Amino acid sequence: MLSSTTTTQMPSIKTIVSVAASAAAAAMVVPTLARDYLPHEVRDYLFFKVRDFIARFSNEFTLVIEESDDGFNLNELFKAAKFYLESKIPPHVRRIKINLPKKETKISLSMEKNEDIVDNFNGVHLTWRFISKQAPSKVVRDPHHYGPTVQNEVKFFELSFHKKHKDMILEN
Repeated sequence: MLSSTTTTQMPSIKTIVSVAASAAAAAMVVPTLARDYLPHEVRDYLFFKVRDFIARFSNEFTLVIEESDDGFNLNELFKAAKFYLESKIPPHVRRIKINLPKKETKISLSMEKNEDIVDNFNGVHLTWRFISKQAPSKVVRDPHHYGPTVQNEVKFFELSFHKKHKDMILEN
């Protein structure tokens, strides 16, 4: 009678630590190399492809509300979201922007970039995030100034929620 024995050998602790250290080093070096050597357009393309791949496995749906529609006109939805969120800033938020607009007597509060605010609307869990990113400079006509100004920042809100609530959120 032939007896076959298979033994599974576990890697040593030294091997596991070595592999983990190598993976951590690669995770730190790759973004640096990409930032230093890849053009901005290629980085954005790769970022969006990875994000789209990950999003396929997610149940989350995200609406993006940009500050301006074309660099010239302020998006009214952005202004409305900013005004709405002013009253929703929770106590755990560590950074809040404070402003006293011209011709106003009331202080305005707003989110610092990359801060999250969790909200509930008709029983739906919503996550608001304010994002401000550097962008290639472009000259735009600002209605508040005489003449053109240089715009090098893109600002927008992301509103995320479970995709099963998409129709209900978009109808309201």
